[in-house]
Amino acid sequence: MLLARKALRAGLSYDAIPKFALELNFTEWSGYLIGRVHGNKKLLNELAMAIKDFAQDSNFSTFYENHEAFYRVQIRLFLKENPDVFNIPHFEEKFFGEKWKRWVFVLQPLEAYYSYSAWRNNTVYAFLGVCSFSNGTLYYCSASAHELAHSFVNPAVERHYWEFKKYEEMFSPVKNVMTSMGYSSWKTYLDETFVRAFEAYYILETQDNQSAERFIENQESLGLYLVGRVYNAYLTDYLRNRDKYLPSRALCQNSQDSWISGTERASGGTFHRNQQSERF
Repeated sequence: MLLARKALRAGLSYDAIPKFALELNFTEWSGYLIGRVHGNKKLLNELAMAIKDFAQDSNFSTFYENHEAFYRVQIRLFLKENPDVFNIPHFEEKFFGEKWKRWVFVLQPLEAYYSYSAWRNNTVYAFLGVCSFSNGTLYYCSASAHELAHSFVNPAVERHYWEFKKYEEMFSPVKNVMTSMGYSSWKTYLDETFVRAFEAYYILETQDNQSAERFIENQESLGLYLVGRVYNAYLTDYLRNRDKYLPSRALCQNSQDSWISGTERASGGTFHRNQQSERF
């Protein structure tokens, strides 16, 4: 228990917890997980050994086997509530121009409200928490276009971060408010911007233009003031000229030109767009 608390204080929280559980199956920790605990690989190793000992001492494998019927029921209920669960991966692979080998959806009956994603070895994992509970039945959160999009966006931004690094001052006007939301770096801010711009496009395609515009306005009011510009770049350039882009550059090319020409500034904590998007 003390070791777990130490890991939480070090940064092993939220999405890092299921990612840590996932990486127990691998021989090396990912750079992301090491970064979450500020390079303390010793802490990760100690926690992994403690979990191994706990699993053995508690005879966890027997516990799991004794509850397999419960797990099967959870899977059936989830598929009944979400019959189109695999439509989102197909939509995202088409948009980003890349394919993952596998998509694995992991139900988390002990995680309330939060859902996360992770990717490793050409596989995307969606960790879905419980969003509601009624009459003894758990209702899991739907697969999120937002969370799954991180599996495409984050690696692309990481590979081409040098192209954005010189514009880091654009993060200054919103740094304090973004840090309070858990987005404390320019890199993380870029990840969220590209993902939420894609999310606006997903809303456009699955709902309507008005809903997409409302979503963008809401995101920009939170401080993500570049979402509208990237969204416009998706509509007016990327989707119309996708063949000229390599998959990993689709998120990076021309999005810069779309926002650098006139960076919006903060005014009373509210951010406004300069352009209106049109569906094509």
